Amino acid sequence: MPRLSRKTVVARIAEGIQPTVDVLDRLNISEDEMNDIRQAAGLSPLIRPGGHLTADKLLKMIEQLAGKPQLQKDGKTPKTTLNGELRILSTQTVRNYAAHIRRIIREIGCENDLTCFKDAERVIESVGMRGDSAPTSYNTQAAVMCAIKSITKYIPDFKAIVGDDALRIYTEELERLNRILVADRIERTERESESVPDISDLRDAVKSIEKKFGSASREYLAAYLHTQLPGLRDDLIGIRIHPDRESARSAPPEENLYIRGNGEIHIRSFKTRYLYPPYLFRLTKAQKDVVERSIQDNPRDTLLGNTTNSRVIRKAFRAVGFIDKVTPMVIRHSMETDMLGDNPSAKNINRVAKLFRHSPEEATMYIRPVHTQENNPRRF
Repeated sequence: MPRLSRKTVVARIAEGIQPTVDVLDRLNISEDEMNDIRQAAGLSPLIRPGGHLTADKLLKMIEQLAGKPQLQKDGKTPKTTLNGELRILSTQTVRNYAAHIRRIIREIGCENDLTCFKDAERVIESVGMRGDSAPTSYNTQAAVMCAIKSITKYIPDFKAIVGDDALRIYTEELERLNRILVADRIERTERESESVPDISDLRDAVKSIEKKFGSASREYLAAYLHTQLPGLRDDLIGIRIHPDRESARSAPPEENLYIRGNGEIHIRSFKTRYLYPPYLFRLTKAQKDVVERSIQDNPRDTLLGNTTNSRVIRKAFRAVGFIDKVTPMVIRHSMETDMLGDNPSAKNINRVAKLFRHSPEEATMYIRPVHTQENNPRRF
């Protein structure tokens, strides 16, 4: 697309069209000159695109995005789930956006002049290094690029400040980082695909975890539930304990919860929640007894706390002799392998895919060779 000449841009300003920041900067057209052109044409003056936006105002506008519909790349069309429901921006997502933007503003020192975001290469360089000059993780770098791109969709003034050229650079950097992360995931999947523990060995080990840590311990309950309830990733986070259904009705729509009255665990916040329905586990009497005993011995508001259980589970299984790392994902793959291994029919694959909240194609990807205490005792 050819660049517009100064003469063409001036004519368009006189027609009431407001150029982007990039065009004004390239042609060295100041705010005063733009308003002189408009005034001569009988139009009211305008401020420079995004020129009134301060750091404090931007951060407040970002915080107000919570609960707004997520938008497609065009910045106009709302995203929906497979059920046709609107996908919304969660409070945590918005907080993350604000934290990333606040970090850039602080490190570059542009509290009073957000045009620093036009210098994409400088921003990318600052994001790539932490304060101690150590490199930031690729995940974090990608999250920051994603935050910048996302905010331009929701806040037009910020998009006007960033400009099309810088936005293209941020997009290219995000794509580069995503390629690195995908390659890393593939490498880790191949590395971890050597084998997984047999699910029966993991369930037997849970008994030893109970003896070592106690029946009221987080280690025992986390290991027990993950080896009993099919399909979970590291999803048993922030499970609010409710006495009955009446109490649970007032819970926020994204809250995970346990209803003591009927022994139900509802997992409504998980990786693929916009594509698949929430998990609903109706505990057996034996499972409910384990959970209730834990709550009675250690009264609390949440079943397993508000933080990830991955390290807790890894610590628990290592303490009872597992040399290889055992995490919620390892347990998930072990359980899926067990459910698919002897019956890889299309009907069973579809059934397991629904339980594990992913596609049938993905279900078969996670089948792993199994090692047991008998065929590979060194791992125990």
